[in-house]
Amino acid sequence: MADVQAAFASFSPPQGCAPFPLTVNNTSTQNASTTYYWEFGDGATSNTFNPTHTYTNPGTYDIMLIVTDTGSCNGVDTAFAQVVIGAAPPIDVTLDTVSCYGAGVELETVFVPGATYQW
Repeated sequence: MADVQAAFASFSPPQGCAPFPLTVNNTSTQNASTTYYWEFGDGATSNTFNPTHTYTNPGTYDIMLIVTDTGSCNGVDTAFAQVVIGAAPPIDVTLDTVSCYGAGVELETVFVPGATYQW
């Protein structure tokens, strides 16, 4: 049995659209001699216990966590997970009339289930 354990409970949320901020819930062993090394699958890395990372491109990314305890005989463990980042839904806005500053404009879009829009 290893003296250290690498584990992360979940992502919040487990998938989404780019740009996508990933927050990790690290449940690994913690002590004074433990270090953490994360690879997010897109070239980014981190050495923090509970890192956050933003995926800027759609794709499937393999995440790796290596936990090392320099004060232990069996001082290394690794955990893996995968996250799927989708493309943001396209929005096409066409203005077919002249609008003056301060005038109201009505926008229409196709509803995409699960999507949110911010204007």
